[in-house]
Amino acid sequence: MTDAERANNGTDVNLDWDSGLDFVEEKEYSILPVGEYEFTVVNLEKTYSKAGSPMGVITLDIITDQGQHSTVKDYLVLSEPAAWKLSSFFQCVGLQKKGEALKKMPWNKVVGAEGRVSIKHDTYNDKESAKVNKYLLPTVTPKVEDTDSDLPFEI
Repeated sequence: MTDAERANNGTDVNLDWDSGLDFVEEKEYSILPVGEYEFTVVNLEKTYSKAGSPMGVITLDIITDQGQHSTVKDYLVLSEPAAWKLSSFFQCVGLQKKGEALKKMPWNKVVGAEGRVSIKHDTYNDKESAKVNKYLLPTVTPKVEDTDSDLPFEI
């Protein structure tokens, strides 16, 4: 089976430094539309910002209403000026309660965490991309009163 046949078969093939290269059309890609989406954190990379601050680069897997997956990276800088964003993220995924302090940021629970995010478009070097606008707080579903209770008293 040739590399082209494997590529068309859905099997990833690594090339080496001396491989030949067939002509391959550039893939069309569409930008995630502006809006609100459910996400799952699929990766966390601990690194440093250009200013030298510790930074978590998180990768969000976003599923659109049409069932398509899209990936968006966000940068959580561990600095006092960015503490609001850290808190917003941890509240969004349920790892911090609103109005309460965290004794230690639970980075070990970030991958796999789920939440809801608002996406905006940003242009950098003439290239438009989807970026996190803000993390949304979880909404609490109101408790519906059961009016058909067989109990002769209220609970």
